[in-house]
Formats: sequence, C-alpha cells, structure tokens
Amino acid sequence: MSKFGILSITLFVWNVAAFGQQATKKSASSPTKQTTTKTAAKDAPPPGVPRDAVEVEPYYWKSTDKDGVAWIYHITPFGLVKDKAPHDEVTGEVITETPTPGEITVTDKGDVLGFSRPTPFGPSVWTTKKTLLNKEEAAAWAKYKEKAAEAANSKK
Repeated sequence: MSKFGILSITLFVWNVAAFGQQATKKSASSPTKQTTTKTAAKDAPPPGVPRDAVEVEPYYWKSTDKDGVAWIYHITPFGLVKDKAPHDEVTGEVITETPTPGEITVTDKGDVLGFSRPTPFGPSVWTTKKTLLNKEEAAAWAKYKEKAAEAANSKK
C-alpha cells in the first residue's frame, strides 16, 4: 500500500473517532431538553393546523371551522395541505357510485365504448371498438350492461 493510502485511512479513522466523541458529548449534555420538546411536539398539532383539530390518522387532522365546513389537514413531502372533507366523511354516509381505485367505468358511444379509470395522476381515458375488447374491458362492459338492466327494471 502506498503512503497516500495509509495516510488517507488514518485521517478517516481519526475523523470518525473525533465526530463520534462530539456526538456523545452533545447528547449527554442535554437529555432533558430533548425529551421535553418531543413530548410537547406530540401534544400539539404542527404549525398551520388549528388547535382544536383531531388527529384522525398519523399526519392527518380533521377540524370544523366556524361556518361548519369540515377540513382535513395532512402533511405531504411538499408541506401542509388543507382540503375540504368529502361529504361522506362529514355525514358518515357511504357513497356507492364513486369508483374504487382501479375500477373501470364505461360510457356507450354507439359502436365505440369509452373507458375511464381513476389513477393518482388523474383519470386515464380511452376508447375501443366493441368488437376489439380485451378481457378487462369486456368484464367492465358486462358489468355496465348489468347495471343498465337493473336500472331499467327498477324504473318499471
């Protein structure tokens, strides 16, 4: 091994030992200060979230303003986000018409079918001729026809 290699290894070991000692000195000098700030941080919501907000899930808070509008606050990698709470979360109702993630909705456009699937980046929309459907599209088309038949029977 060359002199440069031995010298660089020696400097590396020395730096690691020096920084390790500094870290232990800092943590040993103020243990009470760290524990009090951690407990205070758990009790209070982050800045921007109202004090009366209730933590629903980790990093999600729900609050109602003075006008009776329910708001959901959540932390993202880009900061705090404030959204209106959906109607079903406010009243406790279950809305069945909302498609679940990955569920395909179908629109009949004559000899062409329009398909839509919700994705995290917005809806994915495409059209296909009725004669050229794949398995997934055919299943969605069959489900659409069943719902249409049920709706027609309930109107009678």
